[in-house]
Amino acid sequence: MQNSFLEQIGERVQYLRESRDCSCGRLARRCGVDVSYICKIEKGAMKVTYSLYEDICIELRYSIADLFDGIRWVYTPPKAKGTDINERQGKVA
Repeated sequence: MQNSFLEQIGERVQYLRESRDCSCGRLARRCGVDVSYICKIEKGAMKVTYSLYEDICIELRYSIADLFDGIRWVYTPPKAKGTDINERQGKVA
């Protein structure tokens, strides 16, 4: 199964961080966040602002394009209201 977007980004952050031989603690200090925050990002358990992604890339000397390179974006559009047979028959849970 395809990893979620956050998991993919987290794995990529970890890969880029390790490629620069940088610890989670060091990256966290340089980005002004707690080390647990970086750990959660790398596990795909934390939504992150674009600004923090930029800070991470700056500190690791990578471009934002490097961070998102190879990330598979899967968009699942919301289901249109009334398209479910149960909704049309009034059997909405």
